[in-house]
Amino acid sequence: MFVTTLLNFALAYEKPAEKVKRKLFSSLQDMLSGDKKLKNEGRIRILEIGIGTGTNFKYYPKGCQLIPLDSNEEVKTKLIENCKNYPHIELKNLIVAEAENMEEIEDNSVDAVVCSLVLCSAKDPKRILREIKRVLLPGGKLFFLEHVHAENGTFKNKLQSALTVTNIWPASALGCELNRHTGETILKAGFSEVDIKKTDIVIEKPYMLRLMNPHIYGIATK
Repeated sequence: MFVTTLLNFALAYEKPAEKVKRKLFSSLQDMLSGDKKLKNEGRIRILEIGIGTGTNFKYYPKGCQLIPLDSNEEVKTKLIENCKNYPHIELKNLIVAEAENMEEIEDNSVDAVVCSLVLCSAKDPKRILREIKRVLLPGGKLFFLEHVHAENGTFKNKLQSALTVTNIWPASALGCELNRHTGETILKAGFSEVDIKKTDIVIEKPYMLRLMNPHIYGIATK
């Protein structure tokens, strides 16, 4: 059920999101690893939290080492199957854990963390961001794409709040909440630099997914 929900969402979301994702992930191609061995090999180490079935594989650079983390082990079979289409990625074993506690990942060990539509349903986004900072190498980067609460005073803002507070939306969308101010949370997380932009991702159908706007995307540097 969980994987089926993810796949159905990906069918609706990935095409309209592709332009934003290509822009966001483009600088991954130019990153140099803080790990001496990987740097000499021209590779980087990426951690993707809430990786799901691997919809971001196509944006990752050649030869990268990818650590997948997800709270649901059901994604493993589809994740491995999907990765076979991207032989340029060295996929490590799936870490099944909540992003709030990534104890299996060492301090200062990854060059980039990818967080795509994760913080909207996380139990403790602030703790996740602390964990991200812990595992990033000095100068490492968080690449994020999240939907956030609409502007105060708008009808969409009020509708998002109502659907979230009454649990109508979270109950049908794997815990996702429409009224979070994730951009502010990232800005206050203590990164040395945060580049954040706002956009809309317009999904054709189902129309209700258009409530997942506006979006923010950007890069936060440790």
